[in-house]
Amino acid sequence: MADVQITLTIPQDLARNAEEFGLLTPEHLIDVLQADVEQKVDAFVAEAVDEVREEKREIERDRVIARAREMLEKLDALEPKMTTEEIDLEIEMARAES
Repeated sequence: MADVQITLTIPQDLARNAEEFGLLTPEHLIDVLQADVEQKVDAFVAEAVDEVREEKREIERDRVIARAREMLEKLDALEPKMTTEEIDLEIEMARAES
């Protein structure tokens, strides 16, 4: 991979202090940038995972709703059950026949 040279302009006091602590070395700056990039990537991935999980929940919810509607349609299509009065009438008619 090719290297890229970067020129950075920072306040003189900051440069002096950073130099004293050894923070202006290419290795340290690379480590800092790499850590920041990894943190950004991790945050991006975590957000994408959350979005996928939410979409999965929505799909599952929609599937359950569709299944419930299908079951209700099947129930609506069934022949109506006999009412208590109709059952009583059938019993009376059967008794009268015997």
